[in-house]
Amino acid sequence: DAPVPGTTELIGQSIVGIVFLQLADALLCGRLTRSEIWLAPLRRRRPALAFALMAGFDALGALFMVLVLSAAVPDLVDAYRIGEYLGALGDFRLPLWPVRLLIVVGLSVTALAFLKLAVAHARRAWRGAGDMP
Repeated sequence: DAPVPGTTELIGQSIVGIVFLQLADALLCGRLTRSEIWLAPLRRRRPALAFALMAGFDALGALFMVLVLSAAVPDLVDAYRIGEYLGALGDFRLPLWPVRLLIVVGLSVTALAFLKLAVAHARRAWRGAGDMP
């Protein structure tokens, strides 16, 4: 009748890892939250302009992921170097570097996904429109 030691820490860190690992998939499947209240009508009236704007948004998304990545990599290195952990010594210890590694991988893949979309949208804008990639 006692809780399993470290359950709270494991669940909390697992959620963080899951969020970052699913980010690129959500982006590429079109499930990442975005507001299209003005973009959808623009896509119908002036598709080339809409795709150019989407390419710009995706390029900014890639830049943002790289900026966050530039902060996440030193955290990963420090967590590994000093042996950072969650929990209490003698009870339960969860090393943090594996979760920080998942964050770095997730951010890297998401930045590449944003770049892929930026290139696809720029090509559609250059050609004058077409269907969504």
